[in-house]
Amino acid sequence: MTTAGMVTIRRGGKTYAATYTVEHGMVHVKTHTETRSVALGEGNPDQIARDVLIEIVNAARPSK
Repeated sequence: MTTAGMVTIRRGGKTYAATYTVEHGMVHVKTHTETRSVALGEGNPDQIARDVLIEIVNAARPSK
């Protein structure tokens, strides 16, 4: 069974979005620039995808 969804976050006045699918115990998160996969474990797929999106956005933003 495959589950799919979309998550968004706001950072610095911008909205960032990613889609995700859950297959074989893995959450696959895809943005327009990157795809990451993490183990689902006992977590909520929507929250895991949101956390991964936050990591992607934070890694791409220049530090001050």
